[in-house]
Amino acid sequence: MAKRKSKQNVSMLGAVIVAALIGIALAMVMFNDSGTPLPPPPEVEFNEEYDDTWGKLPTAAERGTVSQILVSWTGANPEVTPKEERTEEEARKLIDEIWARYKNEPSEANWKTLQAKHNEDASPHQMYPFPGRYVPQFSETAQTTKVGFARICKSDFGFHLIRREN
Repeated sequence: MAKRKSKQNVSMLGAVIVAALIGIALAMVMFNDSGTPLPPPPEVEFNEEYDDTWGKLPTAAERGTVSQILVSWTGANPEVTPKEERTEEEARKLIDEIWARYKNEPSEANWKTLQAKHNEDASPHQMYPFPGRYVPQFSETAQTTKVGFARICKSDFGFHLIRREN
């Protein structure tokens, strides 16, 4: 008889706990103001140091296609007009930040957004097949980057963030 009463007490306790949890859930639903917008996400600083090994192939690919984000600096090359006046050091800091933003979200949509905002190439969404006739630094980086990854190189035009498309 004592065991039976003990089982009833445990069952009763379980029922009380379940009822309390249901009550809490209902209160949260009833008293939550769904018309209040959520606060914006916190501002994230992208100060991760550039890692050239991220997405680097051990051997060069024979063929493929890449796109780029070119960031230059004032006076680097007469063929490139920076979107704003900056020094070479400021350009390097910016390309590192763009790389970190892409690495944080390596999607095609994010890449297109970053290109539209930062690319100083005359054709911001142009695809570059390789092999091709490009500056050596561009060609080497293009051929040694894995599909979907992006890496940085420096040339006479500025800093290139090169994303391998295929």
